[in-house]
Amino acid sequence: MIFFRKLLFILRINGKYLLKLFLGVFLVLWISWNYLGIRTFTYKRLYGKPTVQTLTIWEKEQILDYDGALEPDNFNGYPVLRSFKRKYALSGILVYHDDNTSFWKKHFWNIYGKEGEIYNQIASHDLTIFWGKTAQPSNLKKIKITHELNGASYSWKTACYFSEEENNNFHIIPANERLDKALSILPESKRVPIYVEGYLTYWYGTGDYKDLKMESALDSHTVSHQKAGGRKTGLCYQLYLTKFIYDGYTFE
Repeated sequence: MIFFRKLLFILRINGKYLLKLFLGVFLVLWISWNYLGIRTFTYKRLYGKPTVQTLTIWEKEQILDYDGALEPDNFNGYPVLRSFKRKYALSGILVYHDDNTSFWKKHFWNIYGKEGEIYNQIASHDLTIFWGKTAQPSNLKKIKITHELNGASYSWKTACYFSEEENNNFHIIPANERLDKALSILPESKRVPIYVEGYLTYWYGTGDYKDLKMESALDSHTVSHQKAGGRKTGLCYQLYLTKFIYDGYTFE
């Protein structure tokens, strides 16, 4: 009894210092995990395999006919109907990554209401990728990319080459939890080589989310019904991701 009384006395006197110590340790661990490379180091080895494949900038996307049937499926815990429309592969330059499952997106940046909640959980990552002549390093460095509200816009101050058909925004539906976890190590705005592979997909919500209808662009020529700055914009890809390669590791 005497021991416990002394312990309670010590905790009562030093409680505020212990709390500060706990918060300090937590902050150091959180910064180390998210910003000092510990998460990247860990997830590469947990979810990926080393690869000797050197990534290059492809001239064109690889899009093959598939046209799968409309079937029930489960995307990240949500029942949906989906149809794989095209087999897709691309090696290019990732210029932006947005994690839709982040605390900020989940609690403060959902502008789409009820459907937005399920959408951000299913299409859990947004990637903006360039390829072809536009993606060549000497040219791409002249282009400023702005990413907001699940879309991207581009501007430049000096003369450069730019093709609307050599970039797109990818709404990524990971095929499994391993891919979902691994995607979180991609940098937000550092321009890095990446390879992605999967299926361009039409998918539709069911039950309480039956009004949610998402149909992928099937090539980079597809135009959206929405406009930005009075201009027509390209329609984004809904990519069911089965594999990606980044920084010397393959994830699938």
